[in-house]
Amino acid sequence: MANRDDFGIIENEFINLYTEENPILTTHDECFFMLSNTHDYHLPLIGRGTIRSDKFTDGMNKHYYVEIQEIIETKFIVEKFIYNKPFVVQAWDGTNIGARKTVLFGQGTDLTKVVIRLEGFFVRNSEEKIKALRKEYISVLKKDIVIQLQDIESYQF
Repeated sequence: MANRDDFGIIENEFINLYTEENPILTTHDECFFMLSNTHDYHLPLIGRGTIRSDKFTDGMNKHYYVEIQEIIETKFIVEKFIYNKPFVVQAWDGTNIGARKTVLFGQGTDLTKVVIRLEGFFVRNSEEKIKALRKEYISVLKKDIVIQLQDIESYQF
């Protein structure tokens, strides 16, 4: 089990721990988040947005519905990992959250006003905190990928 003050990992389950440094956020709060397209989950991108809705899914986890304000990545990264890649987004009419759908963002698409659903684990209240979380998250993913590769190499077809 990996543990920090703001999250824990038990058997590849990412658990968000709410603390004074990692507070529960609510509707209208600005936030920073990690997102990825449906193919490149191992390459989380950083964004900034506004929480438009939120709900607890159980006693410990929360979903945030975040309106993207900006993607905080280089132009190269945006072009490579956002445009023409599938993303799951939420329908939103400015007031109500609707059904989820998968979309491809064309080259140059304005991503502001797009609403995405995020697990609380992937949302923080500062850019510094989300970048630190991404670093930790990627290290866990790398270890998992290495194990998966070892499994493939050891398997006899």
